[in-house]
Amino acid sequence: MVAIADATVVIPTLGRVKMALELAARLERLDPRPERTLFVFQDPSELFEWEKENASPRAKAILAPAIGASVARNRGVEEATTRYIAFLDDDCCPTRDDWLFEITKPLQQDAILLSTGPVEGWLSASSLLRRSRRAFMLATPLLIPWGNPEARTSWYCHTVAGGNFAIERDLFLKHGGFLEAFGSPSLYEETELSLRVTRGSRRSIWYSAQAPVAHNQASSGGMRLVGALPSRAFVASQKDILLRSIFGPSRGTEARVAAFRLLQVVVLIVRRLTPFRRAPSVSG
Repeated sequence: MVAIADATVVIPTLGRVKMALELAARLERLDPRPERTLFVFQDPSELFEWEKENASPRAKAILAPAIGASVARNRGVEEATTRYIAFLDDDCCPTRDDWLFEITKPLQQDAILLSTGPVEGWLSASSLLRRSRRAFMLATPLLIPWGNPEARTSWYCHTVAGGNFAIERDLFLKHGGFLEAFGSPSLYEETELSLRVTRGSRRSIWYSAQAPVAHNQASSGGMRLVGALPSRAFVASQKDILLRSIFGPSRGTEARVAAFRLLQVVVLIVRRLTPFRRAPSVSG
């Protein structure tokens, strides 16, 4: 008999009804299974279509009050009642039957606040040190991501991958959940949450190489609207939200944000002038 974990899987979804149905069926084959899988739809017509076709008894569809990954994930956590919350994107599918066990296991340690895992095939991830054994790291103070999102080594990291991480529900609510100021398409919300939850704490984020998901980077649909790149102005506005959350309300915030922007431009120029080769894909 398959065990049932004290965990809910929350999945924001947009424009991918068929993929969401396939993911619901896959999660039914996990061991242990989640107590509930919540698909948070942005479009009522997609929710209705999914409900007509869904055959997974533990999967439920709910509607987000607005479009955006942050809003959708927060709505899913509100609906959940379990101790643990695991987050997937609608294009991220666990490749191991024990994924839920492995992604929540680190949270049983007092030193760990959040846990994350490999995202195989994440083409738009960091371009720095992709051959590294580390994953989801930030080069401070510039917050430049680096590392290999398919790393085989489990170790501490700086941020979670939005499409593959877990946290205790009470801790998530204590910190106010995802910042809903982030719009759609979603950018930076998982980085901001990671930094906010771990700020001032000696507890950390753990990267578990034993909890991989396969990222099906489809050409359309999804919370980040793949194939419809956001404008530079929108990206800049989302970066400002991230920076102001990090620096907080203070007299020097504007100057620090301006200096941070200048440093990021310099780093961006250097990165574009420095060729790199993408690391080969590795399994978790």
